[in-house]
Amino acid sequence: MDTSIAESPFLADGRQWAWNSSSLKPAKECARKYYYEVICGYVTAEENVNLIFGGIYAGALELYHSVRAAGTSHEGAVYDAVSYALGQSWDKLDANLLRDLPGAARNKTREHLIRSIVWYLDEYENDSCSTIILANGDPAVELSFKFQYSDEIWFCGHIDRLVNYAGDHYVQDQKTTGATLGAWYFKRYNPDNQMSLYTVAAEIVWKAPVKGVMIDAAQIAVGFTRFERGFTFRTPDQTAEWLRDAEYHIRLTWQAAEAGWPMNDSSCQKYGGCPFIDVCSKAPSVRQDYLDGGKYVKRFRNPLDVR
Repeated sequence: MDTSIAESPFLADGRQWAWNSSSLKPAKECARKYYYEVICGYVTAEENVNLIFGGIYAGALELYHSVRAAGTSHEGAVYDAVSYALGQSWDKLDANLLRDLPGAARNKTREHLIRSIVWYLDEYENDSCSTIILANGDPAVELSFKFQYSDEIWFCGHIDRLVNYAGDHYVQDQKTTGATLGAWYFKRYNPDNQMSLYTVAAEIVWKAPVKGVMIDAAQIAVGFTRFERGFTFRTPDQTAEWLRDAEYHIRLTWQAAEAGWPMNDSSCQKYGGCPFIDVCSKAPSVRQDYLDGGKYVKRFRNPLDVR
């Protein structure tokens, strides 16, 4: 299949061919959730804020590591990262607009974003892990990937950074959360769809034999931001298994369209409850009214887009 002119992640018959971790995750959980989230593009308002905050935060840190690898001083790189975050968040994370959101989303303000970036970079100024330099001489930062798995299945995504740490190679990923950090927090990433794909991509696309993913997590609270580093490891047979399982779920999703996107009601209450539980609990004839009632916004995310 020629993807050089493909702009849509969907084939002519509606089946998705370009898959990232964000689209594969709901496909594994529930066909109906996949339909609402990936095909239609619905997200809750609080989830939209989390995506915006996390994306700007990761982008600022990527910029820092990129210019540092090019020889910029720590102070100069911090300035560049903060300038980027200020520009990207200008009209998106106003505290007054977030105050009515539930849970930790109300803490994802512009002030907390800038604070977290500066504090993280100060804490890890003399980090013992270093950015890998690719064969072409570029630092392994802000890496978008796409690779073919079968005739009709490609995997794609975006990796924050590849690093050397204690003699091994890792993918580094940045996470922001409202949850308390600790061993239990990092346990959620093994097994994990996103971390497995990142490991596979690093090995296939950049030929880097990575040991797994280094996760730098930031707990965002009202009066503080706390950081902690954790790891999730993958063996070659684990990543091979993940690829086989991913193809299985993708093919089930293709079949689900013909079946009317059936609901997996055993997943509705998991992970604090599916964001579409209030919709699916209603009669099919009125579900669209609830989707359009103001709780959800449309934010279609093309897996082929570079962040």
